Parts: sequence; C-alpha cells; structure tokens
Amino acid sequence: MNKVTFPVFQLLQPGVAIEGDWCNFPIPINMEVGENSVIDSSSAFKKFFSTRQPGLKIGKNVTLQNPALATEENGYIEIGDYCFISGAAIIATTDIVIGNHVFIAGGVTIVDSDFHP
Repeated sequence: MNKVTFPVFQLLQPGVAIEGDWCNFPIPINMEVGENSVIDSSSAFKKFFSTRQPGLKIGKNVTLQNPALATEENGYIEIGDYCFISGAAIIATTDIVIGNHVFIAGGVTIVDSDFHP
C-alpha cells in the first residue's frame, strides 16, 4: 500500500526557516503576519523581491498552500484574515490587496500590471 503524505503546515514567521522544507529560500523579514497563519513551503518566495517595509502583510488565520507570491522591488501584497490560497500566483508591481474570507484556487493568477513598458 502506498503511503499518502499531506502538506505539513507550519506557522509563518518572518526570517524563520520552515522545518523540513525542501526549498531553501528565506522567509522574507519585511513582512507582517497575523496569528495562526501557516504555510507549507518557502518556495512561495522564490520571486519575492520587494524592498518595501512591509512588502507583504498577511492577516490572521491564513493558509498558504503552494502559492507564488512574487513582487518587483516596489511591490506590495496584502492578504486579509481567514484566507486560503492554494496553488495560485499573486504578482505585484505596485499593490495588490486581497480582502478577508477569500479562497483562491489553483491555477489562478492575480497581477496588477500587464508588464509592458
């Protein structure tokens, strides 16, 4: 019988490595995170280049399962309370704000630019 494994979620903490994570990208330190927000891998931050303070704000009780949170240098992403994001990409050139109680499914891409000069 094949063993089924499920994602292991850990509290999302700025600057703290995710224990047992296959990916070695750092968790950004320029973020604010509400209580009980969790993530399954730091791979979410492979394209996170924001230098803003904060560049990412995540509300309380948020679950991030395999998302892509990408920003340009001046980008900012805000995710409200009680959100669930699974397999989606959020790409900010400047600002993207997602409200409370939002579920975003796999394959969804949210951008604030068409990336043309």
